[in-house]
Amino acid sequence: MEKLKSRKLWAMIVSAATYALNDALSLGMSDETLNRLSVAVVGYLIAQGVVDAVAARNNTVYVTEH
Repeated sequence: MEKLKSRKLWAMIVSAATYALNDALSLGMSDETLNRLSVAVVGYLIAQGVVDAVAARNNTVYVTEH
């Protein structure tokens, strides 16, 4: 259940849902917009993965305020 709180997981789900809904509901988002969304999500996933790896190596937890 703890995995469902993962921001990385939700970023991937929202990104995939955006692609699916764009096709299914004809939202009219261009391929360029969808590609930019993908690049942003992949960049976020890589950056957060690096932060998580460093935190795991140092046995610390980084907390971001919302």
